[in-house]
Amino acid sequence: DSDGIPDATDPDSDGDGIMDAEEGTGDADSDGIPDAKESNTTDTDSDGLTEAQDPDSDGDSIPDAAEGTGDTDGDNIPDYLDPDSDGDGSPDAEEGTVDTDSDGIPDSIESGTADSDSDGISNEADPAGAEKDPHLHFARGGEADFRGRDGVFYNFFSAPGFTVNVKTEAATFRLHKERKQDLIVDGSFITEVHVVAGGISLPAWAWANASCWANQLDDHNTGWHVINGTCASRPFQLGTGGHKVCDDLDIKMKFSSAVFKYRDAWAIVVRGNYVFDRKSGPSHRLDLTFKQIGDAAARSLPHGIIGQSFSTNGPRHGKRDVYPSSGRIATSAMAEGAIEGDAAMYEVARPYATEFAFSRFMSAAPAEEASPSGLLLPGEASSTARGGRFGESHSAGLL
Repeated sequence: DSDGIPDATDPDSDGDGIMDAEEGTGDADSDGIPDAKESNTTDTDSDGLTEAQDPDSDGDSIPDAAEGTGDTDGDNIPDYLDPDSDGDGSPDAEEGTVDTDSDGIPDSIESGTADSDSDGISNEADPAGAEKDPHLHFARGGEADFRGRDGVFYNFFSAPGFTVNVKTEAATFRLHKERKQDLIVDGSFITEVHVVAGGISLPAWAWANASCWANQLDDHNTGWHVINGTCASRPFQLGTGGHKVCDDLDIKMKFSSAVFKYRDAWAIVVRGNYVFDRKSGPSHRLDLTFKQIGDAAARSLPHGIIGQSFSTNGPRHGKRDVYPSSGRIATSAMAEGAIEGDAAMYEVARPYATEFAFSRFMSAAPAEEASPSGLLLPGEASSTARGGRFGESHSAGLL
């Protein structure tokens, strides 16, 4: 009710004059939002039904259950009451539940105009992630290059109950062929992506483990064995068109891309591609995109090489390799200057390992709502676990 009192301590959290103790945990309109959070007196869309009675409180034709109580655009109006949830100027009623970029996040809560790093490219078109050999893009803007060591696993994303590790492999390839200039690059590519969903709320045998393999992509950049893993210790395998739901993890394989969606919090898109003009090393690579849903970042404060960029405001700029127009270059940048600590601190021992210096995986589950303080300030350590085995705060500040 925007009265400055957190819902957990507010006796009337929706400000409707009816105490939460009286409303209890009932859900009169079956929209997944307790009556204690929905007003019994306010009729937002003037359809004759109060919020507690109306399964579509803001009248945008998107059910409250789909929009949820998050606040995507940070305007202090929850998405289920906000006619423009992502604040991009396009009403939710127009955007609907369409997912233009097939990342598992509806357009209505993914802004098509916001541009965090002021580079002229919207966040939707310029998301956080890694591409090519690998070039990193951070959540609030900024870039860095990341060579990685050959055959080593690195944590790219760690949040309560959810982690993403990648493997880098050395490769030699040619650039600038189309310009009739010959540049040979000794670099690397991401060839494996490993996802774990579970955390402190589940025993390890019940976790979901899923892997995406570049070496399973065929000449058409697709395949029938690209994803495999275990769900509650039971093995599974996915190829083109496959779909698997394992507790909080939803996996969809399209043609040459896959979406790993964790709760209504995070979506990881993995895209397979060729290593063009390869001289040695892997023939295919994997590019990644990381996207938050609603206010997931403020609720879970993720870490990892990419994940930490969601936890603070402002762009991150790290070391980048300078490519000459011809000759030969060995890449060496390891995102120095853009990440907390150094790259070695993000190395993990195994594909599904969850432990590293700044792990958030075994921290307490994300809060239902973002904390009043929101994101961390620049320079504030973001690796403090909330109640898990990683209970100490790492003192190194963010850059």
